[in-house]
Amino acid sequence: MKITVAILASIAGAFITFASAQDPTSKTIGVYDDRPFICGALFTVLVEAHSEDRDREVYNHYKSRFDRSFDKAKSNIRSAGGGDHDAALKMQENIEFLAKLLDQKKPETGDLLSSCERS
Repeated sequence: MKITVAILASIAGAFITFASAQDPTSKTIGVYDDRPFICGALFTVLVEAHSEDRDREVYNHYKSRFDRSFDKAKSNIRSAGGGDHDAALKMQENIEFLAKLLDQKKPETGDLLSSCERS
């Protein structure tokens, strides 16, 4: 399980690199910080990876981290003139992007998880 988490964390680091390469024609709401969305997507993957663990401590930790990331994401979107629905859509886009990345590539990417845990 630790290897799986380490691989997911390593792979997810590429997400930051590729996140800036998203379609520039997509609608942007305004200036906001993408980190809560990126970290929220990573924490969602980790929540799902630990959803069947008997020991719920790790699951609860990542669920809590997702909730905090999503709250920050909503705040960022609101400050840029959007609403909670816009934040939910943006989070879903990031989750889908990360899922595609994990399906397609397994590059060495650094430690996004450590960065997200510190935020």
